[in-house]
Amino acid sequence: LAKAAVRFVRKNAAQFGVSAEHLISMGCSAGGWTSTTLALAAEEEWRDEMIGHDPTLASTNMEVSSRVAAAVVMSGGPNAYDLKALAVGAAFISPYTSENAPMIMLHGGDDFIVNVTTNVGKNRAGYARTGVPFEAHVFPNTSHCEKDVESEASVATLSIPFVAKHTGLVLKD
Repeated sequence: LAKAAVRFVRKNAAQFGVSAEHLISMGCSAGGWTSTTLALAAEEEWRDEMIGHDPTLASTNMEVSSRVAAAVVMSGGPNAYDLKALAVGAAFISPYTSENAPMIMLHGGDDFIVNVTTNVGKNRAGYARTGVPFEAHVFPNTSHCEKDVESEASVATLSIPFVAKHTGLVLKD
């Protein structure tokens, strides 16, 4: 559904007054998992396996790209790919490629729901092999999606400059 939403917004960008080339994903917790998936997913991924099984898929602007220009991930990670790896076993192919969207992660150091070491570590290692920009900020004494992870200050001082830098946008005072 998230990829269909990106395709819908991109197809209707002029009507919404947004740039079709500068769509980003941003989410916390489950939204962070979704944002990660949007950053990593190949165009055909999570789509082609549904053709013929989901009759609504044809109405989701399949001819339009579902790629995002950057991702802001708060207390999330590559869970969809962990599950896919379990399902396909040795046939699993890493989702980390030079086609991935730049990603910034904001995570609580004391998150008991989404393990910071595992999730930041997987994305850091995956992105390191691609040359695509990746940045992680771990906030001590912070739990799941609280305080600094999703605060206005963190978004304004960390996420927005990262996204602007890696999407070619110019910030104005």
